[in-house]
Amino acid sequence: LHVRSRRQRQMCIRDRLMMKDEIRAQKERVKQMSRWERFKYFWYYQWKWVALAVAVIAFLCYLGFTIYKNSFEEYVYVALVNCDITKSQQSQELMEGYAASRNVDTSQTPVSINTKLSIPEEATGALSVANSQTLQAYIETGDYDVLIGNTWIIDGFASQGYLCDLKAQLPADLYEKVKDRLYEFTYDNGETYAIGFYADDLPAITSLYTEDSRPIIALPASSKSLDVGIDFIRYLYELADNKTES
Repeated sequence: LHVRSRRQRQMCIRDRLMMKDEIRAQKERVKQMSRWERFKYFWYYQWKWVALAVAVIAFLCYLGFTIYKNSFEEYVYVALVNCDITKSQQSQELMEGYAASRNVDTSQTPVSINTKLSIPEEATGALSVANSQTLQAYIETGDYDVLIGNTWIIDGFASQGYLCDLKAQLPADLYEKVKDRLYEFTYDNGETYAIGFYADDLPAITSLYTEDSRPIIALPASSKSLDVGIDFIRYLYELADNKTES
C-alpha cells in the first residue's frame, strides 16, 4: 500500500510537469500568432464565457432600467384597446395636452397611453392572446386608470367584476354628461350596472378609432388613481366643449 501511494505521488508530479510544459508550449504558440489568429484562438476556447458575461450584463442593465422606470409612478395610465394604430401620434398629443392642462411634471409623474393592444373578438392568435393576458395583468394590478375598448373588451372585464359602477363613482355633473350614453352590464344575479359609456360625443377618442368602431370608456375598479381617471374623462369633455364653442 505504501509503495502504491508513493507511485501515485510520482505520477501526480509527472502529470503536473507535463501540464506545465503544455501550458508553456501553448503560450509560445500564442506569441507567434497574428492578432486575428489570437482572436480566433481566444474565441474558440472562451466564447461560452463571453456569451454568459454579455447575458449577465444585459440582464443587469434591463433590471436597472426597469427599477429606474418603475420609480416614476404614472400620473394617469390609459388603455386604448383596438384603436387605429396609425393614430398613435395623435393619442400621445392627447396625453400631452392633458398633462399641460393639469400642470403635471411628466419628468416625475408620466402620463401614459397604450395604443398597442390589439385584441379581436375571437382572440385565438398568439399575439392576441398575449395582449389579452397583458391587459388582464395590468387591470388586476391596478395600473390602468381608464379602459377604452369595444363591447367584448368591456364585457370581458365587467363579467369578472373589474369595472366601476359609474352611477356610484362619477360626480353628479360628470354623470349628467354621460347618462344618455351609458353602457350597462347585467350580472348573473340579475343586477344591472352602468360600467361604461359610449364615447360618441368625444371626438378626442372617436378620432382614434376607425369609423366602424364605437368605443366605450370604463373605469377599472382596481385603479390606484381612480380620481385621476375620472379627471381624465372630465378633460375629454372639456376638449369637446371647447371644440363646440369654437
